[in-house]
Amino acid sequence: MNLTLHGVDAELATRPVHELWDRYPRSRFNYVVTNPPFNMRDWCSGDPDDWSWPYGAPPAHNANFAWLQQAVGPLVPGGRAAVVMAPNATFSENGRERVIRAGMVEGGCVEGVIALPPQLFLSTAIPITIWLLTPPDRSREEILFVDASDMGWMVTRPHRELGADDIQEMGGVVARWRRGEKLNSALATSIPLGNVRGQGYNPNPRNYVMPPQADVSGSEQAVEDLRRKLDRLHAWAAEADARAEHELRRLGW
Repeated sequence: MNLTLHGVDAELATRPVHELWDRYPRSRFNYVVTNPPFNMRDWCSGDPDDWSWPYGAPPAHNANFAWLQQAVGPLVPGGRAAVVMAPNATFSENGRERVIRAGMVEGGCVEGVIALPPQLFLSTAIPITIWLLTPPDRSREEILFVDASDMGWMVTRPHRELGADDIQEMGGVVARWRRGEKLNSALATSIPLGNVRGQGYNPNPRNYVMPPQADVSGSEQAVEDLRRKLDRLHAWAAEADARAEHELRRLGW
């Protein structure tokens, strides 16, 4: 129904399939684009350790890294995946998730991560990330990080939208980086794999993209810079709330 409402032409199966239980999909794809449920609990019908995972079995209480691994699995060589993901996947301290995250980074699966602002979805106010993934590529030396957490504007009090210019700017950054062009955007940076390793395999773009310094001269540009800085602080606050909520759920509160 969602595909139909958005005018997307798709071939749908004749029966429902739980993607995470279909461990060996017969099809292979050039592109995988998915927006899975965030922090999905009780996703496994059995023990995740009973299945074969390329980078390790995810915890039974959270499917985030099951979705990320499943997005990479059906890609053809040279294929790409984009996965909309809750922000805590970048900083989770869960032992299993840290092992998987490290394995995917070291394996060259993580091409880049894009941080988006909070309140883009009506169902949740937390900020989100987009993981850009590829099949394993041991030759990868850098990861692209894009911090777009202050983009967009509030169309209503609880809801933010990204404009066409915002989307074009982010897409342009990714496309130019893939072509090997020098990054000249304040939104993005390319970080050597060793630096990400030194950060404990935490691929949160806010760890790497430095915010521009605001000009306090009183000009219109200074006001705009301050507005963007305030938006960034709101995004960081929402991320902190998401981290606290994740930890409370993990502790059973």
